[in-house]
Amino acid sequence: MAVDARFDLPPEEALAFFRAKGYALGFAWQDVWQQEHDAAFTVAKMMDLDLLRDTRAAVDKAIAEGQTFQQFRDNLEPTLVKAGWWGKAEMVDPATAEKKLVQLGSTRRLRHIYRNNMQQAYAAGHWQQIEQNKDDAPYLMYDAVDDGRTREEHLEWDGTVLPWNDPWWETHYPPNGHNCRCSVIQLSAEQVRAMGLAVADAAPPVKTRDYTNPRTGEVSQVPEGIDPGFAHRPGASRAGQAAQQFAQKAADAPPEMGIRAMKTLSAAEARAFDAEHARWVDEVLAAQAGPVRSGQRVVGGLDLTDMQAMAARGRPVTSGAIWLDPGLLRGPKAARHEAAGNALSTDDWRALPARLRNPEAVLLDRVDGKLLYVFGAGTAPGSAATAAKIVVEVERMDTPSPGRGAEKRAMNSIRTGFRVQPADLRVSRYELVRGSLP
Repeated sequence: MAVDARFDLPPEEALAFFRAKGYALGFAWQDVWQQEHDAAFTVAKMMDLDLLRDTRAAVDKAIAEGQTFQQFRDNLEPTLVKAGWWGKAEMVDPATAEKKLVQLGSTRRLRHIYRNNMQQAYAAGHWQQIEQNKDDAPYLMYDAVDDGRTREEHLEWDGTVLPWNDPWWETHYPPNGHNCRCSVIQLSAEQVRAMGLAVADAAPPVKTRDYTNPRTGEVSQVPEGIDPGFAHRPGASRAGQAAQQFAQKAADAPPEMGIRAMKTLSAAEARAFDAEHARWVDEVLAAQAGPVRSGQRVVGGLDLTDMQAMAARGRPVTSGAIWLDPGLLRGPKAARHEAAGNALSTDDWRALPARLRNPEAVLLDRVDGKLLYVFGAGTAPGSAATAAKIVVEVERMDTPSPGRGAEKRAMNSIRTGFRVQPADLRVSRYELVRGSLP
């Protein structure tokens, strides 16, 4: 007989993670997908918001008090039975208007609600502790339960030791599926040696399979050994949103203060920021049929050297942030560069924040004062080597100010981005501010 797990006295981070969620109604579990669970509490086929609130309150109590499943079930089951959300019933699928016989509440479903929400909250809270202790214990070991119920792939990963910030953890940090009992153990270098382990030279190879979401038809790549919907680190998307909010605040600060603030992002926060930006790029490019979404977005920051170079030439900046308008990704300029064969690739746009943090060179246009960020030397099929050129211009934009109407504010906006021949950058018009040209 399996013994129910008990989650004793959870860290405050786990409860904070859960309580920061909103609500999402979904008929099928695929309606709220992967990272969306970081932001929303949902129960498949629970389409009544009041009942969803009651269920959430029961999960909150379970997390806060470290309840066993039996305690959780005894607390919630009478509420669901009284509301008629128990057993099998006919429901209309809002996506298809088809009437279906579905399973509502049951002991099995309550166990599923309990385990998934508890595990996700604890995993997110544990990760915050990992980040807090990373300087003293920079390694994580994958720890699988070695018995007959453990997935074969999870047993293969058991004992794998990698740095805490290895990208592998972004998809393989447990739980990695329904009823997954795996965890990670944080270790110092001394502990790794004492346990007779070694830090792996590389993460385990990742093989993927196609998974078609039956609700949307979207095909995604799911790593083998991980259930669909679980290939993400709990809380990662929220960290990306928090990093983006931090960047927005840094953009409103005096330029030097904002630049220094943005450089305090940890490696994990920077990765989360980059991942959130990549998702935003994908959303912009996927909406081909509709209008270009509005709203500029912070994608990076100037370096102090860049700011000082601008000031020395009589072009002081009033913000340390660099902004990107989505119209550049698929607007008229993007179309012109596509026709000319020198457009940036989707990967170029997705990697933009990381490239702006570490450009190969930064140039100053002596004529109009624009900054040029150069990165990504490469060779397009059938052509010579090229480099990506991102042009940043300090311009005045109308920005609304709460309670005061619109006011003028100078912004460092990306004006364009495309590929050029390196020789085109080695001209007297451009002054090298830092780095070296490809």
